[in-house]
Amino acid sequence: MSDNGPGIPSELHETLFERGGQLVSEGGLGLFLTKTILKGCGGSIDLLEDKDVAGAAFRIILPVAF
Repeated sequence: MSDNGPGIPSELHETLFERGGQLVSEGGLGLFLTKTILKGCGGSIDLLEDKDVAGAAFRIILPVAF
């Protein structure tokens, strides 16, 4: 999934999924909670560095249950 926003500055990549990450001036929980929930379901989320995408791009992986 991706958006067409300004992207995520490279200096924030390492702490992007940490609690209270500095993506916004007040810190945030959104990506931290997303990663925590996906991990609890056996999945993952990663920031992709795609030069063809104007904004931020993420890869979300979830296991398939039958």
